[in-house]
Amino acid sequence: MLFKSKNLLVYFVLVMALLLSACTPVAPGIAPTPEGSQSESEMENPAMESEEITLYIAPEKVECMGVGPMECLQVKYSEDGESELFYTGIDGFVFVPGYNYELRVLRSEIANPPADGSSLAYTLLEVVAQEPAYDGEALPLEGTHWTLIAFGTEDMVHFSPADQTVDAQFVDGRISGLNGCNNYSADYTVVDGQLQLSQAISTLMACPEPAMEVEQAFMSALSSASSIAIDGDLLTIVYAAGQLTFQGTAATAADLDSIALITLPDGSACEFAGMGATLAFDEKRLNYTCSDAATLPFTGLIGDIAQDDAGVLTVELATINRNDDGFFLEDSQTLTFLAAGLLLADGSQCDFAGMGATLAFDGERLNYTCGDPSIGLLGPLVQGEAGNWTVSKVTLERKDGSFTIVGREEIAIAAIQGAEMP
Repeated sequence: MLFKSKNLLVYFVLVMALLLSACTPVAPGIAPTPEGSQSESEMENPAMESEEITLYIAPEKVECMGVGPMECLQVKYSEDGESELFYTGIDGFVFVPGYNYELRVLRSEIANPPADGSSLAYTLLEVVAQEPAYDGEALPLEGTHWTLIAFGTEDMVHFSPADQTVDAQFVDGRISGLNGCNNYSADYTVVDGQLQLSQAISTLMACPEPAMEVEQAFMSALSSASSIAIDGDLLTIVYAAGQLTFQGTAATAADLDSIALITLPDGSACEFAGMGATLAFDEKRLNYTCSDAATLPFTGLIGDIAQDDAGVLTVELATINRNDDGFFLEDSQTLTFLAAGLLLADGSQCDFAGMGATLAFDGERLNYTCGDPSIGLLGPLVQGEAGNWTVSKVTLERKDGSFTIVGREEIAIAAIQGAEMP
């Protein structure tokens, strides 16, 4: 009996030993790390040294050469220090041109950096200050040419102001411009900073990428635009996924290639189709679209626009449709109407002086007056090859019972208001 009990005890001890060894994980080939020494992974990734610093960021990037051509931030490490090129990024910081920044940043050493990379990493802790570089009075919404300089976040869309033009003009309740490829427009209202846009329309020219990607993203952004604000020369439109930042300059004649607007007597707004528009019928180019070109059929103005000395315009209004062979001219009619009012690029509103107006200088008739009796528009409206319109704006002075011209400039016409013939 004693022998059997001893055997059972030995058997029980062996079973328990096997069970305990099975429950203890063993990593073969890895020796225990002596106390006070470093493992191989710890030796490869030592603890990084970090420090908080302040960076002052200039309002524009400049071209620089890293691994290849790129754009670099310009930074200073003290407010009155020397500006340096900054070749790396700052994690968490989205740069918007046009602002001077003061940033609080964590600078950390990188263990084993790549041969062509920085040995330092930068992480944004706080935007201490963000002030517009422009120190003049805030630019007006209308009468300013707004050019997109930043789209949402930098990685949202492949947008470069140097490669794709996206801009906006706000004229008499209408926003229009270039969207990266085509011309676009929409009606707008602003109440207490809240922006409301009608469904935007655009021309239908195809462009190579990434212009089409930019166009699609921009039009999508407009569809969810909710608010608008001007800070100096910067205009911000907030939309569902981010914000659009535009920089403003005074509108010029060249800007109006994409915003020229002709309103017909029936109220139809016809917009310049853009330099890239190629649709033509019997060699008459489609210069203006008067209804949504994405909805068939649509209407537009084709061919040259004729005018007489009194400001009467003659245009061909076309109805355009599409079948399997492409676009075709479905119908057309000739319209003759009076250019009763003109909106100039400087914001001036000028009204037709009347069929009986007789004031003239060297054979050029003063057809329009611009509010102030001493300011008017002289001679015919001039349509350039690009489709933009200009006119001579003059300042008059009365002396010895007669008027003389004391100032004259060629100025762009932003919009032409048509009216029925009297």
